[in-house]
Amino acid sequence: MQSFADEDVDFYLPQLINMYIQMEDLSEALHKYFLYRCKNSILFSVKTAWLLSAYTTDSWLPSKEAARGTRLLHLIRNEKIRPPPHLGPGVAMPTHSHTAALSPGKKHYRS
Repeated sequence: MQSFADEDVDFYLPQLINMYIQMEDLSEALHKYFLYRCKNSILFSVKTAWLLSAYTTDSWLPSKEAARGTRLLHLIRNEKIRPPPHLGPGVAMPTHSHTAALSPGKKHYRS
């Protein structure tokens, strides 16, 4: 899926989220793709979280499928996967995004 343009895949995001939740045999490959895209795009993370939230709140969804969707949703909401901070103009992004995407440890809590 990474060989397709992001815009082309984004057009089918609702269908991909539905397939991720409903089809266990495809969920592993889609999970890896969603992690990759969420680490590189805030907008994709927001769209994915929004769709996962909508699909997993349905009471008709079996618990196994709901758990698959909520697992990814929690990763996005808890900022376990997120794009690296903007480094400024002209600064190259690191090639190993898994180390740059880690949270610096600061947590913000609502009072």
